[in-house]
Amino acid sequence: MKKFILYTLLLTFCCTVFNSYAQQTDEFEKLKKLYIERKYEACLMKSEKYIYNEKTKREPIPYLYLSKSYYELSLSEDPDIQEYYTKALKNAIKYAIKFVQKDKKGIYTNMSTEFFNKLIKSYLETIQEEYESGKYIKASANFKQLLKLKEDNHVLFAKGICNSMNNNPAEANKDITLALKNLKSNAGVNSILNSEIIFINYGIDYTDYLIRNEKVDSALSTINTLLIIKPGNNSLKMQKSKILEVIPDNDEEELKD
Repeated sequence: MKKFILYTLLLTFCCTVFNSYAQQTDEFEKLKKLYIERKYEACLMKSEKYIYNEKTKREPIPYLYLSKSYYELSLSEDPDIQEYYTKALKNAIKYAIKFVQKDKKGIYTNMSTEFFNKLIKSYLETIQEEYESGKYIKASANFKQLLKLKEDNHVLFAKGICNSMNNNPAEANKDITLALKNLKSNAGVNSILNSEIIFINYGIDYTDYLIRNEKVDSALSTINTLLIIKPGNNSLKMQKSKILEVIPDNDEEELKD
């Protein structure tokens, strides 16, 4: 009799767990359906219910659909949506980070590579606009946020450049030193698509900055270090030639090496 009762309780428990799992799977399919139908605001609201629910707040899927929906809203040309969702892209990154943290085995993350590439590309464009506008604090903060999503030494280097431009030498030195050390030794991870372009462009811009501030020796030292890491890059070679042209004739031979 005791065995029968134990068996019944176990069977009831298993059925309850299975039904709960099936219900959650069905609900998450609803998120997918809303997203495919481009009902992004409805998808946001439904996803938010799950992340605040004790039973589902640790599930990664709702965070993914929050990120994807915010990303799509950030692309909208509707003035009302633009006005209401002013932080849509930042929220897309925020929930993408939480999604990766919840997806401990990385199963869903590996399936979302195409989306992440699009999201990061848009985010990098925003950072570039901030950088070109002289908003170095914002650019650095957004690089920091991006690095929570994907580790990348090229991006860490760019973050250091932003800190240097913002007269934050301690933070700049820490970021740049670590990034260059890792790049020289092929350590760490560079997981952001086309991040090498960021590294080269920010490196060249930084040496221009040093030249403008009459720190030509530092500019040459920097470009030499970058060429150790990317020895065949023509843009870096051209930048070195440009730096050598502004060095006084007496110092040129000494500094070429």
